[in-house]
Amino acid sequence: MLGRDYFAIALGFVLILGSDVHGQSAPVRPRPPAIKNRDWIQIPFDTFVLHGWESTGKEAPAEADRTALLQKLTLGIAGRPATGAEIDKFVKARTKRAYEKEVDRLLDLPGFEERFAAVAQKIRKDDPRSAREAAAACWRRLNGRSLENAAALEWLACELIDPTLVNCCELDRPLPDSWEVKHLVRAIVVSATYRCEP
Repeated sequence: MLGRDYFAIALGFVLILGSDVHGQSAPVRPRPPAIKNRDWIQIPFDTFVLHGWESTGKEAPAEADRTALLQKLTLGIAGRPATGAEIDKFVKARTKRAYEKEVDRLLDLPGFEERFAAVAQKIRKDDPRSAREAAAACWRRLNGRSLENAAALEWLACELIDPTLVNCCELDRPLPDSWEVKHLVRAIVVSATYRCEP
């Protein structure tokens, strides 16, 4: 009985400190780097990607045209191409929030949980480190490729765990039940990075 108590205490320290025997740690929200083109940024995640481009002399790509953007978004979230009626409505809607409204509509469609089950299965609420794996899987699911920017991936992992935390090692309580794949998907698809031309 005493051995089990010591094991539970030791496991608690490992989870609180965020490290295991391999030296991996819980995600720590990286500080956004200095960038030149601040107007391009939609969410802090974009600063990491843009910094990578700027450091190699590349400029941020333009946003995809509205038809291509809706097709990418609908295929990524709903798992099907956008219909002609959906495209017409979106192309004609010129309000500032038209894209975000479309994101919310698609996230509320039936079957979201089934389509993103592989991402959700990577989340282990007793292990904050699993957020990195889930964030990487979500990015691949939506973009068809890996996210090569480690700082951007770290930011997404922190966003999945708790958008209000700066350092996920600061958790002095069990991980929040608010780990939601929908929140992570929304953070990705509203980013300027996602909206770029492929």
